[in-house]
Amino acid sequence: MDDKRRQYDVCLSFAGEQREYVEQVAKAMADSQVRVFYDGFAANMWGRDLPIYFEEVYYSLSRYCMIFASREYATKMWPSFELGHAIARQIEDKGGYILPVTMDGTKVPGLPTTVHYEDARTKSPQEIAGEFVHLLRSDSSPS
Repeated sequence: MDDKRRQYDVCLSFAGEQREYVEQVAKAMADSQVRVFYDGFAANMWGRDLPIYFEEVYYSLSRYCMIFASREYATKMWPSFELGHAIARQIEDKGGYILPVTMDGTKVPGLPTTVHYEDARTKSPQEIAGEFVHLLRSDSSPS
């Protein structure tokens, strides 16, 4: 799918225990005009079959997927479901789709150990959002 036709610039995948931090990231990105899929903003989920919708969001409707890895993330059902679709996309795109953020030193299961993580223990939600905005703008710049 052409990036210009994607519904979201980024989708956020996280465990509920990290919601407060992730919501701040989502709000900072939205304030910078980033089209972000964050379940707290998603008014269009009512009545939808969520496994089908989330497969679309985490596999095809987003330009990037930001994963907030934590001990809880690695063990919960919905994050594991989202991660499965994000990894499939990461493989097909030959990398560059998943942008991992570690909350507590946990690594994303299934990602190569060579993938760089940002660290939420040393960066504020606003800093993480700012780095994404910079990446998005530099990625969209004409060559």
